Amino acid sequence: MAQIVQFPDSAVGKESMKALLDWGRMDLIEKVVQKKTNSEVQAIVKTTWPYMYDPKSMTLMERIWNDTTQALDNRKLAVRTFGGPWESEDRLVLLAKENKIPADLHVAAAGVFQSAWRSSVKEEGGKYLKLPGSKEGNALPAIAVLVDKTGSIENGKAVFASNCSNCHQVNGQGVNFGPSLSEIGSKLSKEAVYTSILFPDQGIGFGFEGYSFKMKDGSEAFGMITSETGDKVEIRYMNTQQTLDPSKIASRTKLATSLMPSNLQSLMTEKELVDLVEYLGSLKKKNDAISQR
Repeated sequence: MAQIVQFPDSAVGKESMKALLDWGRMDLIEKVVQKKTNSEVQAIVKTTWPYMYDPKSMTLMERIWNDTTQALDNRKLAVRTFGGPWESEDRLVLLAKENKIPADLHVAAAGVFQSAWRSSVKEEGGKYLKLPGSKEGNALPAIAVLVDKTGSIENGKAVFASNCSNCHQVNGQGVNFGPSLSEIGSKLSKEAVYTSILFPDQGIGFGFEGYSFKMKDGSEAFGMITSETGDKVEIRYMNTQQTLDPSKIASRTKLATSLMPSNLQSLMTEKELVDLVEYLGSLKKKNDAISQR
């Protein structure tokens, strides 16, 4: 169990969890979960994730997400583990159909359905869970419907400047925190762009993971690691840069959620969201843009 709690992102941690599942030692796992220590519960969820074809794993994750005394981020993470294996995706669809997914986890479950490879999971799951709401307060239509809508590139550029440029750059304009979006239209389909905006936790880019640090003096810090040496750890969140002394760090935990704010669409009308995606889709590599003329 110590390997699981201390090294949840390593092969050692995941292999240790597989051994406990194979041996049926759910009692040892449950003992850690019941302590409700955020970092330890997160470690349990992360190391269970590769084995979600196993009914024991699914039962464990359902127990975590239904426990409202657990941290909400960990409950959301437990829902996200159902994405991938057909067995767990089918189980999540059934739970949605039976209205057994708590309301505060609907967006996380909708993200799993939207990111599923099988169209049947997207369609079936979408029947029972609504997408996040827009600025008007109404639930957005399915992404398959949004993709077919055409927006205004010019208006979308203004929406980007108001809502996205404080974290992203386009052609050098904006804040260099999240991934550059200058050529996003050549990299992602419209469907993928909608998914990234509505469900940011579903696809955290490599190198853009967030970390939470607990310092020995009791203070905390969080952000993306921009540089790390033996003498200092530099982290950044949007425009704020911090330098931490490694000798004063008590622990660090990789965040289960994206540093990109969730519910961003609630700041926009449905039309503004469509315009934004139309603008982002127009941002292509020069060769791609020329070939489409």
